[in-house]
Amino acid sequence: MKKSHAMLFILLIFIIPLVIPGCSKAEAETANSNLSEQMHAVRVCQVRELSIPDEISGFGSLSFLKKVDITSPQEGTITQLLRKEGSPVVRGTVVAVLENPQITLAVRRAQNARDQAAAALTLARSKLLEGSFQAEARILELGKNEAELAQAKKEYKEQERKLADQEALFKAGGITEEAIRSARFALESMAERIRLQEQDLAIRWVGLRVQDLQAAGFSIRDNPADLLKDRIKLATITLQAEVEAAEAQLAAANRELESAQLAEQELTLKSPLSGILAGRNVEIGERVKGDDKLLTIIDTRSLYASIPVRELDAQRIIGGMKASVQIDGMAAPCKAQVDLVSPMADNQSFTFQVRLLLDERDVQRMNLKPGMFARVVIRLGSDRRALVIPESALAEKRGDTGRVFIVQQNRLFGKTIRLGKSMGQDWEVLEGLDKNQVLVDRPESTLEEGSRVEISR
Repeated sequence: MKKSHAMLFILLIFIIPLVIPGCSKAEAETANSNLSEQMHAVRVCQVRELSIPDEISGFGSLSFLKKVDITSPQEGTITQLLRKEGSPVVRGTVVAVLENPQITLAVRRAQNARDQAAAALTLARSKLLEGSFQAEARILELGKNEAELAQAKKEYKEQERKLADQEALFKAGGITEEAIRSARFALESMAERIRLQEQDLAIRWVGLRVQDLQAAGFSIRDNPADLLKDRIKLATITLQAEVEAAEAQLAAANRELESAQLAEQELTLKSPLSGILAGRNVEIGERVKGDDKLLTIIDTRSLYASIPVRELDAQRIIGGMKASVQIDGMAAPCKAQVDLVSPMADNQSFTFQVRLLLDERDVQRMNLKPGMFARVVIRLGSDRRALVIPESALAEKRGDTGRVFIVQQNRLFGKTIRLGKSMGQDWEVLEGLDKNQVLVDRPESTLEEGSRVEISR
């Protein structure tokens, strides 16, 4: 029995030195494990789902849509000019008057030439009318001569019959030879007079004959009245040409006068639009040349705002889309609509410029001016549902990606997410998170994936 106790005592002496170092090592490992599982106190936030308006916003400034540089159309001296820059101008208002004596003299010369051409036309028409009367009288006289010739021929036939009777009496010895010779001579004389009348009538008909009408391009009409009109036209064709030439000269003189008057009217310059006088480059009394810049007028009623947008957004914007433009200091926004989307991107920013025309009534009511700062919102479509997180939940952000810490069962899990639009203090999340997930808010740089955390209130 005593021997057994002695053996047990010897074994304990050898085992205890081996056990004590092992226990110390286990205690150290337990202490280190407790250190690594240290709890971090964090504040958290949730992934929220919101209804987001489908719109694009941006910043820009107001600019004028229409600007007119009024230049001198002619050389001249300025005698009248709008005096004050910033003065309101109504369309059609006289803004400048020039003086050019040479142009004034040219107008007077053109007026004289026009008066002379008008007088020449009046004279030509009078000659044509007189010529028509003379032609008609000539034709009527020719008709009378034809009737006289016909009567002479009848008398010749009667005289010829009487001569035949006298010839019979002469053969019978009823009349003397002298009497028959006298009768024969009278008949021959009558025949010669008829022949001469026919020749004279033929000569006087030259230019009025049927073949003359046909040669001049007239169609032969059976109606005597129409035939008479055609013969009068043919007889006065030269006078008609003179009238046409006088009419052409008068038309040319009128065009010269209109040209001179237009040049004179150009010396009075009127505003082509309503707006304000933005610039004045000359003074009264100065002599200017053609195309010299005198004034600049801008239309302050037609304003537009221009904003840059991303390529993805530019593809969705089309002309005519409604928009609102908020101006600093104005209680209500101004209505606008998309007028133009630039077809080319900027070489440096890779954005597209969008131009929006402001409603003219709002521009006048708000008294908006070029250069004012503008916040633009373009409505693209209906509202959509989207996930958002606070910007403070982002541990890091690079471009359109970010990294967050998800809290799950008091442990941290790192997650890389894809971001959408910035909405004030929030960011839209396109990929990587689900609704109601818990994230670390304002994560410290010492946090690591797998760390144990406790949520602080």
